[in-house]
Parts: sequence; structure tokens; C-alpha cells
Amino acid sequence: MKKTTRGITSGGKRTCIKALAFSALGILLFFTVQRIFTPDFSYIENSNRNISGIRYVDDDTVDVVFFGVSHADLGISPIELYRDTGICSYNLASSIQPFESGYYLMKDMFLHQRPAVVTMCAEGLFQQEAEYNMGWRYILDNLPNNAIKLEAAKAYEESGYSDGAMSVIFPIIEYHDRWEELRKEDFLPKSGGEYYSLGQDVYSYVEGTGMTTYEEIYSVEALLQGDSGITYYDDGTVCSSVISEPLYVPQVSDEKLEYLLKMKELCEENGAQLVLEKEPVMQYPQIYSGYWTKQRSDAVREIAERYDIPFVDFQYDMDIGLDWQVDTYDSGRHLNFRGAKKLTAAMGQYLLENFDLRRQSNPQYDEYGKYYDKVIDIAMLQSETDLSAYMQRLKDNADCWAVLIAASDEYTAGMDDAAYSQLEGLGLQLIRQGAFRDAYAAIIDRGGLVYEAVSGRPISHEEEVNGLSVGVSSSGWNTVPSCSITINGINYALSGRGLNIVVYDYESGLVVDSVTFDTCVPSRRSARNRETINDYLRAYEAAVCFKGMGAA
Repeated sequence: MKKTTRGITSGGKRTCIKALAFSALGILLFFTVQRIFTPDFSYIENSNRNISGIRYVDDDTVDVVFFGVSHADLGISPIELYRDTGICSYNLASSIQPFESGYYLMKDMFLHQRPAVVTMCAEGLFQQEAEYNMGWRYILDNLPNNAIKLEAAKAYEESGYSDGAMSVIFPIIEYHDRWEELRKEDFLPKSGGEYYSLGQDVYSYVEGTGMTTYEEIYSVEALLQGDSGITYYDDGTVCSSVISEPLYVPQVSDEKLEYLLKMKELCEENGAQLVLEKEPVMQYPQIYSGYWTKQRSDAVREIAERYDIPFVDFQYDMDIGLDWQVDTYDSGRHLNFRGAKKLTAAMGQYLLENFDLRRQSNPQYDEYGKYYDKVIDIAMLQSETDLSAYMQRLKDNADCWAVLIAASDEYTAGMDDAAYSQLEGLGLQLIRQGAFRDAYAAIIDRGGLVYEAVSGRPISHEEEVNGLSVGVSSSGWNTVPSCSITINGINYALSGRGLNIVVYDYESGLVVDSVTFDTCVPSRRSARNRETINDYLRAYEAAVCFKGMGAA
């Protein structure tokens, strides 16, 4: 009788190994393609790094964690809070953060930290869910793959978003059609790691608002009026109807309230106190969904009292000293870093007065603060609107920067002796010699004058400066007004009337500011491009802070 060979033959083993290797290669290829197609949200208020950054803070270090939408993200500085009070905190707020998603972000946070206080921006209670799909994705696509993410994915699907829970587990379902959007950065590892600002997104641009609290209250009063209606013409007859309901009712949905109570329970289970808070916003409710009114504040206060949750409103409960002309980034909607410093000081005072929080001396926070200071130095330059103060900043940082200047149209009519003296403090020799509508250009490198010219005719000059190919051109009104300031072939000048200035930073190897001062008028008002300035600051962070921290 012929014997039967048991087990797998050597040929069968080779086939099995090949199949396993092929499967592993396929899985690797799938997840590589998925990673490429999943967007890097670092360009949206540093969402990637914001959410991952808390995992790089030493466990059980953080005593206060902030959650909520972009008003909190931009408005509260953990570094400033630490310096003011010794309280270690982290800012987990994010752009258009859905209120419900904050609950799952809290659950993930409690895996690493045991804060005494957790705050939530109260605006989320009034969100209209349809607006917040991407707010969910900023969080879900950056949460680690664990049970909390699965729970959040289910909640996301139940909220009615068509891409569903499976797209959270396999993001390529949502992003498979991003072919035309792919950039070089998409093929690199996703940004993440340590976050020098501990979650705050630093914005430097200054765009104020002339709106006042009185105007905000008046605009809401008009919405609260009932008994209005409609008059219409129908079949030969003029008809009218009365609608008694007001145009504006601040309502908190049952779902939002349910999640608020879940947050409260979660915090209590982890030994933390949940606090509702609200940052100042000055905008008309008719044009901005993230507005904040006394009516909304009162509605939140009633809920907070009913469920024994502390609530502090930094707009209606106190005056924190905001200057609405210079402390906001976008006409009163969000605070810039100047406004954030004031809000953070008020937050620190509130926390110290109401909670028993430890004051720490933390080497990790001290180290992060060094990078924060570098960014704030650039932010101070980018937010400076006064020509004399701007010149002083250039002088104070002369060793770090190259400064390129070119006039367009007319630069002399609004100048005075003090302004000329400030410019001459940079080493300029010819700037006073300019006549009405003359051209003017200058190059200053690390505090030394490299080139300067003034003329009634167009000026154009190029040369190598410290390894940079730089060029300046200028033309006055009589010779077709224009100017350019180029570095390595790229024009960075805004080309507005007056003195156009571009600042190049040697540490980062980047342009960090481009501004026009209209020196044709006595106010010498400044102008910048908001998106450009933000791009400059984000690029500076990436080059100096993120690479410097070894977590690029």
C-alpha cells in the first residue's frame, strides 16, 4: 500500500510564503496610498499637530485643557498662561470643532492626562450641524486607531454625514478623488509631533472692527421683533399675513445638551471640573454664524446653573481690555495673538480665583517657550502698523534680517523729520533727498547699507547679497508708478503707494513680512495681505519651531 505524505511540501511552503508576502505588500501599498490621499490638515490652524501634540507632553503634567472652536484655538495661549500663573495647560480647540466631537477628544485626552479643569467653548452649543463636516474630519483623521475612534466614527455617521463611519476607518473612501489636489507635501510623512505653542494657533494679522457692543445689541433687537409679516399681491388682491415669531431665537438642541452632560459625567469620572467659557466676538449675527450675543450668553447661563456647571463669559461678564481695532485677526471674529494675550491673562485670573491649581516650574514648557518667543518676535513685526515702531523693530533685529525697500508712486508727502530720523536709524543716507513723486530703493543686510538710490526716473538694481539674488525697482508717479522687490527671482512687494518693505529672515531662510506704508499721507497707514502674512508665519513655524524641535 502506498504511503501518504503528511504536512505541506517545500513547494507548498514557498507558495504560502509568496502569498503572505504578496498580501503584506498589498496591505502596505493600500495604507501608503491612503496616507497620500488623506489631507494634511496642518494648513488648517495646525490641526494635525494640535491634536497629536498633547501626546508629547509628559503624562499627568497638564492641569487645564481647553476645548472648543477656533475662537478658543486662537484666543487662549498655554505658554502665556504658564508664564502668568505657573499653570500647565494645553489647548485642544480646533477649527469649527463640532460640539459632539469634543467629547471623544476629551476621552482620548484622559488616556494621557489628568487635568483638574476642562473648559469647553460655549458657542458649540448653538452649532448648526450641517456646517461642521470638515471640523469632524480634522479630529477623526488625526485620532489614533483605537476604541475611542470607533465610537467617534459611529457618532459621526449618526450625525448624518454621508461619508459614514467606514470612511473614518478607511479615509480613502472619502478622499479617493483628490487626484488634482495632491501636492508634493502629500507624499511626505504627515505633520505631527510636538507643538511649541501647546495647541494655540498664533495669528499675527491685524484687522480691526469699528463695531461696538451697542451696535451688536441694537442689531439683535431688530431680530427679536415679532409681529412682522409679508404683504403680497395675489389674483388681483393685496393680501398680508402676520408672523409673530422673532427672527432670532438662541436655542440649544437636545443633542447638544445631551453631549454637554456626557462631558460633565466624563470629567467627574476622571476627577476634573468641567467649565463652560466664551471668548469675545464682535460681529453682526446677520453675517457671521459664530457671533456671540447677550441672548446666547443668558441661555448658556441658565443651562449652566440648572446643571451646576461653572460658566464664565469674557465678553459680557467682564472687561478684559480688548482694543477691537488692533486685537482681532478678521474684523472682530477671532482674536489675534495680541488679543489672545489679554484673554489669557483674564483666564488665568479666573482659574486662580476659582480653582485650587498647582503652580509648576516645568522645563518642557520652558523649552517650548523659547520657540514661542521666536514666533512672537515675527508676529510683532507682522502686526506692527506704526512706521516708527516698525523701524525700531527692524533696528532691534538688524543682525537677523535683510531689509529691502522700494517706493511706488509717491513716498515723501506724508513724511516728517521724526519719520526720516527713524529710517536713517537703519543706516539710510539718501531717503530725505527724495522729491515729490521720486523713485527710491534701498537694500540693508544685517544692519549694513548695501545699496540706496533716489531719482526722478525709474530705478532698478540687482546683486548677490549673502548668497541671495536680490533686486529692487522703483518708479514714481511721473514715470508710471510701480515697484518690485525680488529674492531669488520671486517678487514679494505689495506694490502699494509709498514705501514697500520686505523682510528676509536668515535663521529660517524665509521672507517673514511684506508691508506697504503709505507715506504719501500723514497717517502713513500700513497695508498687508492677510493670507500671505499667515502663510509666512506658518512657514516660519515649520522651518524654525517644528524642525528645531526635531518633530517635523
